[in-house]
Amino acid sequence: MRAVIAASCLLMGCLVTERKEFPQAPNCPPSIETATLEPEPTFPLRSVIKLDLSEEPSDDAGPVDPTLTFSFQVRDCNEDETLQAKVFSTLRGGSLTEFIIEPQNRNPAEFTLNRSDFAGAVGTCQNIELLISERFRFGTDREPEVPGDLGTATWWVAVYDTENPSVEMVICD
Repeated sequence: MRAVIAASCLLMGCLVTERKEFPQAPNCPPSIETATLEPEPTFPLRSVIKLDLSEEPSDDAGPVDPTLTFSFQVRDCNEDETLQAKVFSTLRGGSLTEFIIEPQNRNPAEFTLNRSDFAGAVGTCQNIELLISERFRFGTDREPEVPGDLGTATWWVAVYDTENPSVEMVICD
């Protein structure tokens, strides 16, 4: 009797007559942050960076770094996606650089700008904007291929020197 019950359990099956649609995992947009980075980033998000182009190296301080490195962390629920990043600025009126962020290089990720890029902008406040998406639409600079799949971050750079020692911060809005 036990053999009959065991055989009937093993041999019974079910027949699927309808196709079951399962929802796809959501494609959530990436987010960019600096608050949780260790060590603390040199340039936190949404901050005004005071860039003195008249700085000369001194014996005590050592040489002035010719670059500005922006470190950030990317959060994305789609952890295995390779992301595209684009950096824009009012400095040149368009794109400064583009790069790829591999999944294993998200935390932290970074990009670098040259101090010399700001030489013509003394006395001004420049916007640096980082856009990240899985993919940008062909033929556009700023639009993601999938609407809403876009992470953004902004920094402001107040550029001054000894001849122009102040920048009106209202222009950094």
